[in-house]
Amino acid sequence: RDVVPGRYTSIWFEAEKLGDFTIFCTEYCGDGHSNMLAVLQVKTMDDYKSWLVSSGANDDTPLPELGKKLYTAKGCNACHSVDGVSGIGPTWSNLFGKSRSLADGSSIEADENYIRSSIVDPGTQIVKGYAPIMPAYAGILSDHEINAIIEYIKTLR
Repeated sequence: RDVVPGRYTSIWFEAEKLGDFTIFCTEYCGDGHSNMLAVLQVKTMDDYKSWLVSSGANDDTPLPELGKKLYTAKGCNACHSVDGVSGIGPTWSNLFGKSRSLADGSSIEADENYIRSSIVDPGTQIVKGYAPIMPAYAGILSDHEINAIIEYIKTLR
C-alpha cells in the first residue's frame, strides 16, 4: 500500500514479534529506489504509551472538542463560520463529505485529505468564489491539532 506524507491511508496487521524491522519500498520510482528504507518499530503497550506521552499526542481531550477550541484559539473563526453563513472563507457547516467546486473548474470531495491539504497548503485548491488569501498552517499546527480540526469539522452537520 502506498503511504504518502500528509495523506490519510490505513492498513491493519497484527504484529507477532517485538523489535525493529526494516521495510523496503516495493514500488520502483526512479533513481535511489534501493535506498528507500524505513524501520517499523513494534513495541510493548507500555513502551507505546510512553512514546505517546513524549510525543505530546496523548492529550485526553477528545479530538472534536480540541478542534472546537482550536477554531477560536488559532483564529479560524475570523474567516470560517460554523453556522452556514459565508464569510471571508467558506463555512465549515456541512462541509465534510460534500463536493466542493474549485476555482479551476474542478470539484473535489471534502474528505480528510482535502481538509488537511486546505489547512497545510491552502493555495492548491481554492474554493470557487473565494480569494486565495488563507495562510498556510504547515509548521504552525501540529498533526494532532490538524486531526482535531478535521474531527471537529466532521461534527458540524
